[in-house]
Amino acid sequence: MDPPREEFKEVTSYLHYRLKNTSWKYDGMIAGRLSRQTRAMQHTFLTEKFSGEDPILVIEFLKGFRDSADQNEVSEGAAARLVPCFLAEPARDDVCDCLSQ
Repeated sequence: MDPPREEFKEVTSYLHYRLKNTSWKYDGMIAGRLSRQTRAMQHTFLTEKFSGEDPILVIEFLKGFRDSADQNEVSEGAAARLVPCFLAEPARDDVCDCLSQ
């Protein structure tokens, strides 16, 4: 995605939202920690759930999700499964559809 202005280049790059723990490993041990990680992130996630109604808020949502995941040492593999917990409808349905494919 090429931003219309140079100052938006960083916030429109997926690299800006990568987590500190970039591991995509996902096994039974990680799956067993998901509910605990979800609860921990709910205490540190300061952004409201993203519904998709105001698309510009996706930037605020991604930044808040990244900060909370990093603070709670969540890997990218686990975070991909946690995203729906922090979304409101109809965005949750869209993400769940993508994850199930």
